[in-house]
Amino acid sequence: MNVGERTSQRLWLLGVGSLLALTACGGGGGDSSNTDDPPPLRSSTPGNNANNIGVVDNLTLRFNLGLDPAQLDAANALLVSPTSTRSIVLDKTLNTAANALVLSTATPLDYSTGYRLTVTGLRSNNGPVLPMIQLAFRTREPLRAKPGRRVSRSADGAINGYWQSVFDTAGNEIRDISYNDAGSDGQWFTDDDVVDQYWQFDYNSRRQLIRRAIFRAPGADGQWFSDDDTPSLCHSLSRSAKPDGGETLRTVRSFDVGADGRCFSSDDVIASYTEEERDVQGFLLRETVFIDAGADGRWSSSDDIASRSSSFAYDAFGHLSKDVFFSGAGADGQWLTADDEVGHYTLRTVTTSGELRQRTLFNAAGDDGIWFTGDDVPAQQFTSLLDSQGRVIRTTNSTGNNITGYTRIDYNAEGRPWRRSFFDDWGADLSWFTPDDVQSSYAVITYTPAGVEARVIQYAQAGADGRWFTNDDIPNGYSDTVLDELLHPLRRIHYRSAGVDGRWFSKDDSIERYTRFVNDARGLVQRKLHYGDNGEDGQWFSLDDGLASWEQFDYDPDGALINHRIFGDPGHDGIWFTADDRP
Repeated sequence: MNVGERTSQRLWLLGVGSLLALTACGGGGGDSSNTDDPPPLRSSTPGNNANNIGVVDNLTLRFNLGLDPAQLDAANALLVSPTSTRSIVLDKTLNTAANALVLSTATPLDYSTGYRLTVTGLRSNNGPVLPMIQLAFRTREPLRAKPGRRVSRSADGAINGYWQSVFDTAGNEIRDISYNDAGSDGQWFTDDDVVDQYWQFDYNSRRQLIRRAIFRAPGADGQWFSDDDTPSLCHSLSRSAKPDGGETLRTVRSFDVGADGRCFSSDDVIASYTEEERDVQGFLLRETVFIDAGADGRWSSSDDIASRSSSFAYDAFGHLSKDVFFSGAGADGQWLTADDEVGHYTLRTVTTSGELRQRTLFNAAGDDGIWFTGDDVPAQQFTSLLDSQGRVIRTTNSTGNNITGYTRIDYNAEGRPWRRSFFDDWGADLSWFTPDDVQSSYAVITYTPAGVEARVIQYAQAGADGRWFTNDDIPNGYSDTVLDELLHPLRRIHYRSAGVDGRWFSKDDSIERYTRFVNDARGLVQRKLHYGDNGEDGQWFSLDDGLASWEQFDYDPDGALINHRIFGDPGHDGIWFTADDRP
């Protein structure tokens, strides 16, 4: 069998009664006692004793040695739960190149359930039976059990709208409705609240999202949530398996639904599509956005034109370690080939717990003209210093090989950062990180009793006494965070001056910019939208506010961040949140 070849077999996941029977028989450990080697399991998804994981439909075991594919049918795997005695057929896939064993169920696991996985009888390539493997974990509560309302408030705390999620009996979010007016009764959260728009979501039998559409008008009948509602954007999602056990996810976008006025029909006009290549563990490896069908006029052909493409690599712990931005298709004119033109790339070094130690952006290939060699030119570098507890206590910024400044971070008794001091000059001794470094400003952070960041005050002058951190230090701005009922951030507002009354922290303080947060049902931030001006109407928090940039956050089923992207240019169409947005 060639390296990288995948072998599939069938295993049975047995209920509690079967586990007891196996235990009484001694567990079927075979001749594993013939080796004194330590357990060869390197890592697993989910991890042992993990809580609040997603309702996954596969489990992954990663090994430090190769497994014998010819002996898979001799292995036993049991997944048991105190609340279930059913037996579930399990597909087992061995990826020999990655030394990974994937156990896939026909349907996702149950919500709010504890499980124990026991695997015995696996053999390594050199013959011995591996020691028994046991993992325990618990799945999360269903989304429908969580509050599905996100309230938006103005700067004075008044409600100005909300989003309401609707879930099906399986816990899938099937509709997300925006209300922008309290209706004739003047009371929010009553039946006459005015709908502004809504998202509709459809899923397959494995609870995977396959379609989503946004509707911004109720159609000819004037009634929302009827068949003639007018769609303004349609997304269809499809998945295909890769030879290495991963998958390709394609998202097709249509802004024009054609003459029939319906999404997902044959006359939809494709505007763009995105292809995501993911490995067997679900990590994003390559993302490409195609915005034109090319000379042949046919989508999904080799001459499709992309607006951007990026590749991603990870360390042994699953932390993002490298991302490459490709700016062109290269000499062959085809994207996703070896000669794609590199625009820039970033290298990251993190601790095992995920704390960023160093981030370096390279934007030129150096004198040899070859990317990813020792003479690549660093444009920016960010380096962190950690204390003995693993907390970041200093971050340093560099351009090329020259330090341009650093930030010192102090923590309060609860272990939260409460002050950040900024230094931009190395002082008379011409050495960084010495007592005469010149401080330019600092920020003080306060929190709610629940530990949520509430206010950040920036100080840019030391005041009349010339000493920092005294009562006469002069603020030059602050930010306040508006939270929803669950203490999730909705908006962070940055103020630049004390207003006409000359007093900071009063109602006439002048807004400079703000960030709007879009959260999922778990409270995880999906997007940050950064607004830099108040538009033609001169009113903040209205529809014509000027968007300066936005950020996208992607998570695994357990809620761990796996990708973070920042877009600072709306692309050639000049419209944000379309496929040609650029970093």
